[in-house]
Amino acid sequence: MYGYTEEGDYSYSDKAAGFGTCFKIKENLIFGISGKMIIEKIYSYSGKSFLIDTGILYRSKNLRVAFTLQNIGEGVKFIKIKEKSPLLLKLGVSYNVRNLLISTEIEKESHSDFVPKIGMEFKIKNLLFLRAGFILKNDYYGDKVSKITAGIGIKILNYSFDYAFIPYGILGNTHYFSISGEFWCFWFFFWQNFVSQHW
Repeated sequence: MYGYTEEGDYSYSDKAAGFGTCFKIKENLIFGISGKMIIEKIYSYSGKSFLIDTGILYRSKNLRVAFTLQNIGEGVKFIKIKEKSPLLLKLGVSYNVRNLLISTEIEKESHSDFVPKIGMEFKIKNLLFLRAGFILKNDYYGDKVSKITAGIGIKILNYSFDYAFIPYGILGNTHYFSISGEFWCFWFFFWQNFVSQHW
């Protein structure tokens, strides 16, 4: 386009740390809210922001239905430009059959189309969790190709350690690491996404 082609490598990462709490509205209905500090880095530039997530959960013996609104707050500022954080709406349903959890989710980010997802989680002795998912064809991740995701989790007492692999289209492959702890209706978490891309 400009008469030359430049090639190289760049990396993108974002980190978050936060805490949350929840309140029982009715016997099977729970409202939750959390705050998180986001730090994003692209190549050698970085920015940070504080955002709020909130949601409602209905749960019965085997069924869970949840609705969440995420990324409420100001956006991340890179150099002298502040980009507004996109609001993220999620509606999810899951059903548990013995050691197998089956879930489906619809995700809608501002200025983007709906993103349908399905997934499964197999539990081994409430200690090891094997996960697989499928993101249906859409252009939210930079192309219109369906994607397979995978992950693993380990739970020790009230602490969880999780890893997930999520393809992000033209941005490359995402590696997601998280550590979280839950105590009754209070929890904390730390996670990090990392993407390395060649251009």
